[in-house]
Amino acid sequence: MAKKTVTQELTNFAVRRSLNPTPAIMHSLAGFDVPLMKGAGEQPVKVQRTTVLGTQGQYGLKVKDGKNAVSTNNIQEVDVAFLEPDHSVLAVSFGLKVHRLSGKVGANIEMCNIPEVEERIRAMNDAYAAAGGFGCLARLYAERIASGAWLWRNRFGANLVVKVAAAVDGQDAGDFTFTETSRDVEALAKVMEIGLTGGGLVGLAVSGLVEIGQGQEVFPSQEMASNTDVSRAYYANEKGDAMMHSQKIGNAIRTIDIWHDAVNEVGALPVEPYGSSIKHQEAFRYARRSFYTLLKQVLVGEGPLLKVREASSLADLDAIEDGHYFFAMLIRGGVFGMKD
Repeated sequence: MAKKTVTQELTNFAVRRSLNPTPAIMHSLAGFDVPLMKGAGEQPVKVQRTTVLGTQGQYGLKVKDGKNAVSTNNIQEVDVAFLEPDHSVLAVSFGLKVHRLSGKVGANIEMCNIPEVEERIRAMNDAYAAAGGFGCLARLYAERIASGAWLWRNRFGANLVVKVAAAVDGQDAGDFTFTETSRDVEALAKVMEIGLTGGGLVGLAVSGLVEIGQGQEVFPSQEMASNTDVSRAYYANEKGDAMMHSQKIGNAIRTIDIWHDAVNEVGALPVEPYGSSIKHQEAFRYARRSFYTLLKQVLVGEGPLLKVREASSLADLDAIEDGHYFFAMLIRGGVFGMKD
């Protein structure tokens, strides 16, 4: 690989993300037949603060001043959220915008201090789109939506149903319903591909319904509590309605990195520059195959990744190591300047 000069430092490179979820709001329903978001039979799940008396359970407690610390009380102030006492179904709803400029226009590049790099990415973007690459990614995103993965621990119950109402440039593009036994995502993926290839502004209204049991506990996003007296703080709007962070929704949807070395051991990862996983406390792409190693190929103008420009089919793209991952990272967006 050719050695780059000082004048080839990619110091300013930023890409606008293409998948934009809203925060999700949580509702309590008496049953599946309740018209979601339209009737009095559904109520927002409320976040409530409570004080609980527990026991000490952390590792390494010692006897201090003649008193056994394990036997002392552990008083905690925590947030909780439950369905209404006579309700058994949780409904969670959010919106998703899918919008991306085409390669010829800019491939969603907001800033790039080297025109040659931007031109290469635009050319690669157009070839990737023509060969069906964005259709491949759209199917992976659609599967994550349809599976209810974005519900996180709230998805565990009976009769999970995910409903999606789609629009392209404000015009109706279809309604889709997915269950645990019926999950054909091809039609939804085709709509999402329109947004990923710059064919229009795609808007999705997504709702997930799951039966978890009468009056059962639900799990909004947890805040980083600045007040150390609060052991657990939940995300809520100004009315106290339980919410899930848009970042948490987006993380679930983009958990499609199935191209990393450890996929057989840990499965799909969220698309991240170094393949970082909070769950496993490890960066699976740090040593090799990070986004920056791929971006350096584009910087110097040579390397296996640039074969994307010659691809004419999805099979051609599948044969290029981390070609799909590279474009999934562009969809993720971010600031990726490099200076060695």
